[in-house]
Amino acid sequence: MTKRKLEPRVALKAQKVKLSPYLPMVEDYGVKVVDKQGKAIGKIIEGTLMVDNNESIAMKEVLEVAECFLEVTGIDFTKCAFSNEDITALSGGLKNNAKISHLTLDDCGINDDLILILCDLLRGETLLELNLKNNQITDVGAKSLAKALTINKSLNLLNLKANKIGDDGVNAFLQLIQPECNDTLGDIYLSRNNLTEAGKGTVRTINATLRPQTSDYETESDVSGSDESCSDGDSSETPLALKVECIGELD
Repeated sequence: MTKRKLEPRVALKAQKVKLSPYLPMVEDYGVKVVDKQGKAIGKIIEGTLMVDNNESIAMKEVLEVAECFLEVTGIDFTKCAFSNEDITALSGGLKNNAKISHLTLDDCGINDDLILILCDLLRGETLLELNLKNNQITDVGAKSLAKALTINKSLNLLNLKANKIGDDGVNAFLQLIQPECNDTLGDIYLSRNNLTEAGKGTVRTINATLRPQTSDYETESDVSGSDESCSDGDSSETPLALKVECIGELD
């Protein structure tokens, strides 16, 4: 019997898995990824790379892991401390990355200066969800985000809960409900910010326009401080199987 020759594409994928410098370690929940020195990069859970919040971010390695593992479509940096260099590398690395659609930067100390750098990422058209909860964003940062979103054609959700945004910052988002502006954004979460009753009314106006079918309860929760629609609890569901395949050989 003639031995069947392995297809070149399959052989190439198998080789790249073998040569990858990142090792997957299946755990009870998720897949831990480490480098050859045993340093943990993060854990992949249901398509999201949960980055370890070490003293410094190994941004090059994080971006390579996200590119290498085909199942990863989101990156979660919760409680990681960012420098200007980190946010610049992240923005540049993801701007034209068609695979990563969800980015979480909750509780990362993100301020207005870092937001200005991050806005470069919003000039691309790949990101669907951006979470910036519990940071140091003020009206200045909110205005930068609103300006960037006027030309963005992909983002569906922007989470700005628990920042330091006031009425002036919220008013900047009014331009997004104009017909000629962003037509993809469906959710802006702004609860637990520094809003007066007038500012909360503006949020309701924005959300009523972005989500015309949303109930009064849901629009109220966006400004009242209720987080029922966005739980931070751990899921007990079993993670999906991870395909350990690389799409490019790494140096």
